Amino acid sequence: MQWETTFWHPVHISLLKLRPPLYNKFHGRSSQTIKNLTEDEWNKFSDQLNKVSTPFRNLGMWGGLIQAPEYESEVIILFSHMLQHFHMRIIKSGTLCPDAIVEQKKGKKWKKKIVEFELRSSGFQSHLNDCKKEVDYVIVCWEDDKWRDGRQKRLYKDKIIELKKELENIL
Repeated sequence: MQWETTFWHPVHISLLKLRPPLYNKFHGRSSQTIKNLTEDEWNKFSDQLNKVSTPFRNLGMWGGLIQAPEYESEVIILFSHMLQHFHMRIIKSGTLCPDAIVEQKKGKKWKKKIVEFELRSSGFQSHLNDCKKEVDYVIVCWEDDKWRDGRQKRLYKDKIIELKKELENIL
């Protein structure tokens, strides 16, 4: 049994070192249902949970989000909070293809990039017929689910920004 403490990093119940009566409420056959906890049990559980060291400890809210993105709009929110990390700025944002036009600073110059936001990189497949072939798209996603076959792999190899990985690197 694992519990989400902050963002997407699960904590295994055995790491909490709970006393048997409380541990048994979260482990074994009885863990398949929600149990009532007394206030004291909840406090003990929370105290132990907060002692576990994770890469995302005390990340309760980052970039205005209390959990990992579940929708494309949340990917946009998270990306906007990470712009400085990518040395980027948003020039235009909209609801039609492309989702955004950004500029990325390279040395002393700004280079324009066309961005499509997706929860997972494979979501970009639905845009392939609508996208202009000559445009160089960057896919900004929460998770790169490696959808690319041979042609797409060559075309988008270095053009996917996986926010989950980037966030893990900066935290």
